[in-house]
Amino acid sequence: MSHKYVKSRAESVKYQCFWQRIGAIWQILIAGKAAKYNLICGAFQIIFGIILGLSSVEILIIIFAFATVIAMEFLNTAIESAVDLSIKKSYHDLAKIAKDCSGGAVMLSAIIAIVINVILLLPPLSQFIISAMNL
Repeated sequence: MSHKYVKSRAESVKYQCFWQRIGAIWQILIAGKAAKYNLICGAFQIIFGIILGLSSVEILIIIFAFATVIAMEFLNTAIESAVDLSIKKSYHDLAKIAKDCSGGAVMLSAIIAIVINVILLLPPLSQFIISAMNL
């Protein structure tokens, strides 16, 4: 085998893996109700932050919080799929614990993201509302 063939084969595998990951992300964002909801909420948070004049750092903090929730949603989907595959429609206490913990991680990251957004968006939003009422 020539060195050139091995290198091109490795490049092909890299691109194939990349597109498989993109397909998985797309599937979760399109098929998952919770992921769609998180994606829409995250987009609104970013748009409101820009409209309210938050700094670049504050916008990045909102993006990071939003991305963390989405990443937890991906991990939750992976864990739930693996558990479902392993128990095959039967009930097991450990499966319940695994699913509850992964769902809890999503909820915890969402709560933290909400707190971050309230801290960052509430002051400029309240100033905007007060100034609009004084017009």
